[in-house]
Amino acid sequence: MSNEVNEIDNKYSQILSRLENYKVSHPTIYKLWKEYLRLQHEQMNKIMNDCNNAMNSMETVGDCDINTIRLLYYIMRLEQST
Repeated sequence: MSNEVNEIDNKYSQILSRLENYKVSHPTIYKLWKEYLRLQHEQMNKIMNDCNNAMNSMETVGDCDINTIRLLYYIMRLEQST
């Protein structure tokens, strides 16, 4: 997984670097893509941290069935919508 993460980070850096070439000629599109990429990169980092935390929990907590996971997901969605 570490190689995949490095590849993602390298690709992200390469794209941002290339995007800089359009900062003056296409400022609106540049800003849009730069912000979108930043948000997606932050989201991916959050997802990977959440997965890592879940794996740490899996070392001490047993597995649960799919219905429990569905219920927890629905509860989380309800909390986010209020």
